[in-house]
Amino acid sequence: MTASRLLALALAASALSCASSPVALRRTARVGDAEARLHVPETFEPLAPGSVYPNRRMPVPAEGRPGVLLWPDASSGRTERSLAVTFLAERGIVVLELPPGGPSGPPAAALRDAVAAFGAFRESRGAPVAVLAFRPGPGVVEAVLDETALSAAAFLGFDPPAARAVRGAGRLPVLVATLHAGPGEASELSRRLTALLGRSPVERRYLEAPDGGFPPEAARDVAEWLAAVLAEGAPGR
Repeated sequence: MTASRLLALALAASALSCASSPVALRRTARVGDAEARLHVPETFEPLAPGSVYPNRRMPVPAEGRPGVLLWPDASSGRTERSLAVTFLAERGIVVLELPPGGPSGPPAAALRDAVAAFGAFRESRGAPVAVLAFRPGPGVVEAVLDETALSAAAFLGFDPPAARAVRGAGRLPVLVATLHAGPGEASELSRRLTALLGRSPVERRYLEAPDGGFPPEAARDVAEWLAAVLAEGAPGR
């Protein structure tokens, strides 16, 4: 990761940190052979019965909140991952963050372990689960598309060469965020994912940040989409 990219992401993270953290507590958890970090969001009593607005003077323990497995690639930096965690936690989502590169074993086995872990955590038990993967390879994408317990998936940085290598199939809602894809690349990616999913993916395209990476709003947009899909509840099959 370039120095300019680190600076841009650090500035974005600093802006977010000016407000109080939306994460109430953090602890470690095992996923396959990897040590993951569980981020539990702050949750509150409603301002009034039936209200969607929180009473921030009355925090309550998180229970049965939707979960997102954060699967970063080996190049993903701490600040990039922190932005995603913050945006997801702001929306009341429990985040299980894998280390950069993920577990060393088969992606499908690690994914099953993660889904089982969400079911065991009091904070997310019984709630829908999704995946947010940074620049995933074909093996991770195949495992995600084949996992029937998921409700949605978002791929932040996924290119046509990787899509051509995917042999999985699934029906869950998928969002794909890309950088500076030309018209030919974008249409190829859309066609390939439509063939795999049996439906068109949600596509978001972003101009490169000055550092050459995704702008911070990409993680925000993905978090908003995941929160909306997870609010619908059941796995998307």
